[in-house]
Amino acid sequence: MDQHVFLLQVHKEPELLKRLLSHLRAENHYFLVNVDRKAKVREDLLEVLEEVPNVIKISNFSVAHGGFSQVGCTVRQLRWACDALPEAAFFHTISGQDYPVCSNRHFDAVFHNSKTSYIKIDKPDELARWRKYKYPERIAHYYFWDQLQGAFWKKTYILGLLHRFSRYFTHRSISNIEKVWGGWSWFSLHREAVTYLLDKFDKNPGIMERCHYTNCVDELIFNSLLMQANDLQLVTDNCWRFIEWHPKRKCSSLPMILRETEYEQIVHTDALFVRKVSLPESLKLIDLLDKKIEKEDMFDKNCRP
Repeated sequence: MDQHVFLLQVHKEPELLKRLLSHLRAENHYFLVNVDRKAKVREDLLEVLEEVPNVIKISNFSVAHGGFSQVGCTVRQLRWACDALPEAAFFHTISGQDYPVCSNRHFDAVFHNSKTSYIKIDKPDELARWRKYKYPERIAHYYFWDQLQGAFWKKTYILGLLHRFSRYFTHRSISNIEKVWGGWSWFSLHREAVTYLLDKFDKNPGIMERCHYTNCVDELIFNSLLMQANDLQLVTDNCWRFIEWHPKRKCSSLPMILRETEYEQIVHTDALFVRKVSLPESLKLIDLLDKKIEKEDMFDKNCRP
């Protein structure tokens, strides 16, 4: 039975985390969890994790949305997982606002006897357009997400003003923009792909150094390095996540917080996770997904020899 490792970064909603992990827990499923040092409900999140088997590492890095700290945390989790579980086959990044769509039996079957890795890469027309402005905007200027974390900087608009100022007065050269691939930061990678990434970071420390003081580089770095590999089995148009970046209804943030109105659309895809959900807005959707998973679990038990 393949071993799967789930790398989580969480900072809120302990009840949601509890429900998420209740579905994923299995003999061959292992968890590395970063509970953000800034989390107001940190103790509650840690209490949830005490009840979950196969949690092999809990870290407490302070992670900033858009900052390099997201990448740094993920890379550390990958290293720890590879060292602690030398037989682990697949590594999946998720957050505390993801939720499973299927039973563990179905989930494991998708990856069984395979060496294929999955990460979402922007489409060719998007790459051509965004290499001209979106990607350079993220890595050519200086951003201070990690250095100025906390609500104070956002509420006083100081951080936004600093970044706007930085765009006009700072610029770092980009020599090979054609080697930059963007996409989603959430992936499911076979061990061969993870080993390739960690080897790249070890042999080229300048890669990580260059990613400091950038904006949302987590959506560029893993994608770009994997696209430069020649001998990996890589799927780039599917990462098994349902994420709505182009909502058909009003929403307050992107990606859109999913509700029960998206349920039928979700179950008619091949997604293994949905992102993103939040309580209480997504409660009815989560209840529907719970019923779907429970029905699959019952079917799996009845079919098991």
